[in-house]
Amino acid sequence: MAPIEQQDGGPLRDLTEVFVKLTRPLEVAAANATISATGGITVAAGYATVAAGCIDPTPFEPLTCIISAPAGALFEGIGFGELGLGGWFFMNITLPAFRNWGGGE
Repeated sequence: MAPIEQQDGGPLRDLTEVFVKLTRPLEVAAANATISATGGITVAAGYATVAAGCIDPTPFEPLTCIISAPAGALFEGIGFGELGLGGWFFMNITLPAFRNWGGGE
């Protein structure tokens, strides 16, 4: 039996290949946008955590601020890491997918 790429799959296989070649960059761009948006939302949640614990006066403010500051910093660190991943993903996966849009591998 011939390797799968040499087998004639008929018009359905050809249509499937064209569909995948045309939609792959859009799929990758959607994944990239999701990574970046999640990173931005996580950073905003980190800032909001610090603001809610340290700026809003409560009877237990010292305890609240001591707890919310490290929690917010953790959220911010994770969010900036996600934003870095989004930048790496864009440069190494999204851009090459658009450069080869509709072309060969």
